[in-house]
Amino acid sequence: MNITATRQNDMVAGLLAEYALGGLSKPARVLVESHLELSPKGQAWLDDVADVGAELATRGKKTEAPATPHVLDQIEPVAFTDSEAALSAIFDAIDAQTNNGPSTPQALKRFLGMSVSEVPWKKVMPGLAEYKLPDIDGSEVSLLRIDGGKAVPVHTHHGSEITLVLQGGFSDGNGHYGVGDIAYADDDVNHRPVADHGETCICFAVVDAPVELTGPIGRLMNSFIR
Repeated sequence: MNITATRQNDMVAGLLAEYALGGLSKPARVLVESHLELSPKGQAWLDDVADVGAELATRGKKTEAPATPHVLDQIEPVAFTDSEAALSAIFDAIDAQTNNGPSTPQALKRFLGMSVSEVPWKKVMPGLAEYKLPDIDGSEVSLLRIDGGKAVPVHTHHGSEITLVLQGGFSDGNGHYGVGDIAYADDDVNHRPVADHGETCICFAVVDAPVELTGPIGRLMNSFIR
């Protein structure tokens, strides 16, 4: 059964809601935080949730305490001692991202301990490489690199899989996903993600149960995925 666009949106909204409530495993939280860094729409949705929470927290109060200025508002601004050097550092960082590959969300960089451009990829099959992390909070965590036009073997899931696109994009029969998008799949899904032509696709994936390859060749490779 294909996941419709509506269900995809509902699942992403559910992930954001769980995150806002303090739920999710550590890898899933990192994935959502990275999504929020890359997706203005996601951050706007989370801001709306925070506004509703603040409204509920203050509802029913008969009186309001006098507003207290934020501590930062009470500090006199100090001029840069070397604004030219600071601006140069910013431009150097932008150049580094441009020259060394995809920009890495800060949440993901802290989690990995390195940027995506520094990941030591391991070839799984022609056109597909992986960087697998140790299981964390019962989740299997990995980065995937798929060459443009290449496909991940057809597979299903014995749980849920959330995938964040960091570079490029892919399609899997359920939709197309670009940078900052989250794709959701579960045991109702048997899919074959294919990277967009002309650009390498890099994804961050978190699954809470083993993936099962279902194609004739893929079944022989299950031991490499698990």
